[in-house]
Amino acid sequence: MKYIIVLIVGLLFNISVSNAQLSLNLTGFATEKISKSIKEGDMVQLKSFFRDEYNNDFAFVSYGGGASELIDLKKISKINFKVKNQKEFWQNQALTNGVYKNIISNGIQYKLRKELEDETIEYINYTKANNLIFNDSYLESYLYAIAYRIYPVNIGDGRPGILNVKVLKSEAPNAFIYPNGTMFITTGLLSTLDSEEELIAVMAHEISHFVLDHQVQNINMAIKRAKRAAFWAGVATGVAAVSDAYVASNNRYYDAGAITMNTAVLAFGIASAINKRLGVNYSKNQELLADNCAIELLKYIGIDTTALSSALLKIKKFSILNGNYLAISGKGTHPAIDDRIEFIGNPVKEF
Repeated sequence: MKYIIVLIVGLLFNISVSNAQLSLNLTGFATEKISKSIKEGDMVQLKSFFRDEYNNDFAFVSYGGGASELIDLKKISKINFKVKNQKEFWQNQALTNGVYKNIISNGIQYKLRKELEDETIEYINYTKANNLIFNDSYLESYLYAIAYRIYPVNIGDGRPGILNVKVLKSEAPNAFIYPNGTMFITTGLLSTLDSEEELIAVMAHEISHFVLDHQVQNINMAIKRAKRAAFWAGVATGVAAVSDAYVASNNRYYDAGAITMNTAVLAFGIASAINKRLGVNYSKNQELLADNCAIELLKYIGIDTTALSSALLKIKKFSILNGNYLAISGKGTHPAIDDRIEFIGNPVKEF
């Protein structure tokens, strides 16, 4: 399948920092009185958000027999939305986690997202040119079937990006997603997990980062951001040091004659650098938010939520066997694996 994502660069909604509007269509019930007109138990339909010229945030809702009203955005928390499909599920997660408040504050930032898309494509081109993508049409079709069981083509909130799955040749069990919706799953992860439920759980976690806009938020929070040309020029000089450190460790990349160790080490250095560049260096809080979002998704589609903790236990075992204690200690960007497992709950069965 083609990896080039078609970005919608035209404004689907009238969004600006000073007067932003974002259209949705979620329906629920008021859990308490919202206004003189909207009482507890009333059915409420969320139509849009917007920020006025005085930087006040509002939601436009309809209720009853078709009447409409503007309410303070904070009062959205008084509505219990009943999602009817995956699209509405992810919109509700984005709403609950403050994504749309950020969007009406900053706009959708098409220019930034287009820049991140270009850099993602550059990394994909690099992996393809160096034979680092594991190509198998059956496996690819299977992964897309799972992906679209979790996430629709898009969730219709104006943000560009279509889910796209690539399998990376790497023995390390890992998965990550870029801000344009391109998800990388390593051969090591596919070899470490033992069930479809665990794979769905891990993919749901990564998709949660994408839906919750963690990458773009991280870039916005950065005080300084290197220019794109300077970044790619610096990667070539920095990879040698990364490669030396990587070879010195006991971690190994997938090597069955298809690629050389040197090429794989180089790919590791590039991936580490671009992950930081594209905002994939998540905070511990963002990791826990993604875990929680994945748990809610598993509940929604009827899968045991401890499939995620089962997957984490197997990743932990791999890390211990290979001496990668940083990955499980909680001293890096991720929370300690044991803390995540405690939050999710120990597996209730063998997956």
